[in-house]
Amino acid sequence: MSFALATLVVVGFALIVRRTRLVGHSREAAERARASLSVLTDSTLSDEEKERRLRAGSVRLFGLMARILFGAGLALLVPLAGVWALARLGLASFPEVIAVLSRVDFVVLLSLIAGAGLLVHRRLRRP
Repeated sequence: MSFALATLVVVGFALIVRRTRLVGHSREAAERARASLSVLTDSTLSDEEKERRLRAGSVRLFGLMARILFGAGLALLVPLAGVWALARLGLASFPEVIAVLSRVDFVVLLSLIAGAGLLVHRRLRRP
């Protein structure tokens, strides 16, 4: 039972990460941070122009940070809250599920399955 619930926690995490578009937001944040760094190191710009450009980008970066933090919190807390609720009802053991999630063999097995699934998904999407 704990193995199945741990698997559901991982699947729930992955679905929430996908649904909240965390990877896309993270990529955009990294791109904007790189752009900000290039503005800072651009010797052709005046200090005033640098400040204006950095301020314009900072609002979006803070927005992305909020989305990333919120999505990550959801992805972590929602699946675990489900297991906690089942444990409160006496249907599962929260510590046992956490123990399964912490096992190296579980992490390796799910990583291999996810990697294989990703490869199959990519091959099916290619024309």
